[in-house]
Order: sequence, then C-alpha cells, then structure tokens
Amino acid sequence: MHSLIPSLRRALGRLGEPHVLFPLIALVLLGVIWGSTLHVIQLERSVAEKAAASSSLEHADTYEAQVVRALREIDQTLRFIQFAHQSNAGRIDLAALKDKGLLLPDLLFVVSITDADGNVVATTRGTPSGSVAGLDYFQRLQASDVIAISRPQLSAEIESKLHFARRLSARDGSFTGIAIVTVGAAYFVSGYEPSRLGQRGFLGILGADGVFRARRIGETVITGEATDYGSVVRPDTAQPPEATVSRWDGLHRYTVARELFDFPVAVVVGLARDEQLAPVEERARAHLWRALGGSLLLVLFLGGLGRSSWQLQQTRVRANRALQDEITVRRQAEAALNLRNRAIESSVNAILIFDLSKAGHPIEYVNPAFERITGYTELEALGRDTGFLLGTDRDQPGVQEIQLALRERRGGHAVLRNYRKDGTLFWNEYSIAPVRDDTGEVRHFVGVMNDVTEAK
Repeated sequence: MHSLIPSLRRALGRLGEPHVLFPLIALVLLGVIWGSTLHVIQLERSVAEKAAASSSLEHADTYEAQVVRALREIDQTLRFIQFAHQSNAGRIDLAALKDKGLLLPDLLFVVSITDADGNVVATTRGTPSGSVAGLDYFQRLQASDVIAISRPQLSAEIESKLHFARRLSARDGSFTGIAIVTVGAAYFVSGYEPSRLGQRGFLGILGADGVFRARRIGETVITGEATDYGSVVRPDTAQPPEATVSRWDGLHRYTVARELFDFPVAVVVGLARDEQLAPVEERARAHLWRALGGSLLLVLFLGGLGRSSWQLQQTRVRANRALQDEITVRRQAEAALNLRNRAIESSVNAILIFDLSKAGHPIEYVNPAFERITGYTELEALGRDTGFLLGTDRDQPGVQEIQLALRERRGGHAVLRNYRKDGTLFWNEYSIAPVRDDTGEVRHFVGVMNDVTEAK
C-alpha cells in the first residue's frame, strides 16, 4: 500500500505535464463536441420522423374525407336513380334529370342505365350502345344490392375509367338492370399536391380485391396494379406509422391505409422518408461540418498551446540546466577563490590590493601578514596611500621605479626602506602587478611585501 501511493502520485504528476495534459483536454473537448453534435442530430431526426409520421396521418385524414365525399356523391346518385326507377315503373329520363341538375356534373361523370341483359339503354353522354353483361360487377349485382366498383378499364379516350354501379329492381324485387356512374380513375388522385406530399409522395385508392383503382406518385398516375391488400391495409391506423418499404416501388415511406366504411376500397397515403427528412439531413450535414471545423480549430489551438508549453518547458529546462551549470561554476570559482583567499591569508608575505582608479590609490585589502610585518591593523591601513609606510624617507630610487610602473600599468619591483607603526625601519622587497577587469582595463594593483631586513 505504501509503495502504491508514490506510484499514484507520480502518475498524477505526469498528467500535469503538457504533452499529456493537452491531449487529454483535447480528447475530452472533442468528445463533448461530437457527443453533443450527434445527440442534436439524433434528436432533430427523431423529431422530424415523428412530425413526418404525424403528417402522414393528417394527409390520410384529409384524403379519406375527400374520397368518402366523392364516393357518397356517386352512391347518392345511384340510389336516386334506384328510387326514380322504382317510382316510375322502370321509366327514367336521364336527360330530364340532367337538365334539372339532379345528376353529377357531366364534365366528369357519365351516368348510364342497362337492361336486365346488360345492354346500355340510356346515358347522359353520347348514344346508348354496348353491353356490360360479361363484366364481373354486372354479374355480382344480379344477386346482391351493394355498390360495385369495377377495376380500371381503358376507354376510347385511352383513359382508365372506373364504373360505380348499383342494382335496379322492379317493385316485385326482380332484377331489371343496373345504374352506372363512370368517372376517370385519375379523378380520385387529382388532389395530389407536391408542395405537401413531395415529388415522391403517394396517393392511392385500393380495392378490396388488391387492385389499385388509381395510384399517383408525383406526376405519374398508374391504374390496375395489383398488390397484397393485407400487407398494405393493417389495423390500428390511428397510430403514427413507421417508415417501411413500399411494395410497389421499394421506397421507404410513412404509409397510412384506411378502409372505408360502406365502400369496398381503402385509401392509401405515403410520404417518402428521404424527402421528409431532407431538411434535417441538410442541417445534420451543417452540424457535422461545424463540429469538424470546431474540432480542427480546437486541435490547432491546443496543439499551439501544447507546442508553446513544450517550448517553454524546454526553455525552462535549459535555463535550469544553465543555472545549475552557473551555480556549479560559481561554486567552483568560490572554492578556488576561497582557496586563494586562504593561501593569501596564510602567506608569510604581506599582500595588499589598492585601487588605481581613485585618487591616492587607496588600499582596499591587506592580509594578516601585513599587520605582522608593519604593525598596522587592517582598519588602519584601508583607504590610505601605500606611501605612508615610507614615512619621511620618500627620496628613494625604488619609489620612482614603483611610480613609473603604476603610470605605465605594468608590473614593478624595488627594495624600499619602510617604517613600522612603532617607527622601526625594515627593508621591503616590494613587487606590484596590474589586475585587469573584464574590459581589459587596469583598475587595481596587487602588491607583495617581503621583509628582507635580516638578509640586508
């Protein structure tokens, strides 16, 4: 346990080093940037998907209401013809009903009546002709009184038509023919609005037999296409749908299918997922580009800081190394200086240092041997001219030699008669040497006094 704590401290200490700290900061900030960006994208996409699913329900409600209204108007016309047929003992004047505005608009709808054999005996457009005896809806109405919706059939105008029919019966209930309302199949998908449904949205009216009476994608209208009714029309159509693959073209759509009460058809509405999510995907790309740009700026910024910090650290390391080297050199110099000082202090000769740059060349230093030889203490000697040791005996050849050496800033040597503090004479073998500063200029001299009185 005790060995683990120092290791942990060292590890934590290394985390504070720039080459470790800045990459860690970069990773954390990049994680925050990209985590937030992806979260925002996911949130916006989820909101958009829910909005698209809800929008498909709203479009389905609108389309269902439109189709139901149209079918009820058609069925109302058929029921009115049934009632008129029975009331007039099978005699119906479609032209008169048309003139009175009791039938659907002739511009879109054609109303026809057949006899019991399926021959068209009256119509609101053109001359009655043709037979529907072989068509399945005619045969079905012979046995039941329901509204029948034919499969799309091509007309002379090369346009798919839908026939809506009901049984006509005599007062005794016997079959006497059928009433037919014919309308173009495209009429039921004419409410397609690209501004609301997109260019790949879907509108369709699907028969219970699995045949599309009409379906539209963008500007394309297709009729008569078969599909699996059970896989398209599912229960629980009140819930927002999930995007699924459309069986008719393979696109992912939010598809809603509604069975219509009283009519053997269902309405189908679909919104293409890629179109509905296109604005979100565009914003997502913008978010990703911004995150990428921010990441690059962050990496460059932290990289610059890291480099600057590393350079500063290297500078500090070099400065510390230089300081340590300087301290070492100073310690060595101090040791050498202390050694020289000890040598000077312990020398048997008197050593003094005087300042040549000041008037009178005052003494700045004397060693203990100076006091022993001259009798003057250090305090008594400091600040005085070395000539005070000559007393009144200044007219000596050696004095001129020393003064000349001082003027010429060179070494000199002479034997002088000097006088101790008590006035006794001693012979001084005196040598001087110049001391140069960092600029090479001589500002101090060192003098060495050797008492040679005994030798004299």
